[in-house]
Amino acid sequence: MTSEAFNLCAAMVDADGRHTDNELNALIDTFGPLMDDTRLLLATPDDLRGTSLVAGARDWIESDSELFKVLLAADEARDTDLAEVYYRRTMEVAHVIASLDVVTARDELTAIATLRTRLLAGLRQRREDGRSLTPTTPRHRLRGPANHLARG
Repeated sequence: MTSEAFNLCAAMVDADGRHTDNELNALIDTFGPLMDDTRLLLATPDDLRGTSLVAGARDWIESDSELFKVLLAADEARDTDLAEVYYRRTMEVAHVIASLDVVTARDELTAIATLRTRLLAGLRQRREDGRSLTPTTPRHRLRGPANHLARG
């Protein structure tokens, strides 16, 4: 989860290519203590600018993460809404990162729109009853307990 969150945040920091002190300090403060590699914890914004930790990270936004795919499959198998929770939290984080700049750049807004579109496309592959629209769904499957977080 930490790696997924870091990849999202780094992608949003890189979305406009500016890598501001506010963005990089937030990345360091948030993920430095959580990562096994202590280089991030000891880094400064100047240390991170242009490194592979942030430079080019925006490409992450262009494809589904493995975690999102796993959550979609889990939702299908267990009749849960984990991918929807992932979507909501991902969008919240993306907006927070974009808000760290004094003025949100158009490229950051485009990145958020791209991310939203990609994630919603994955969610739309499921019908309202929670079953996938993909033809490979087995007719007989075990159903897990109802998701107590999203249903009421």
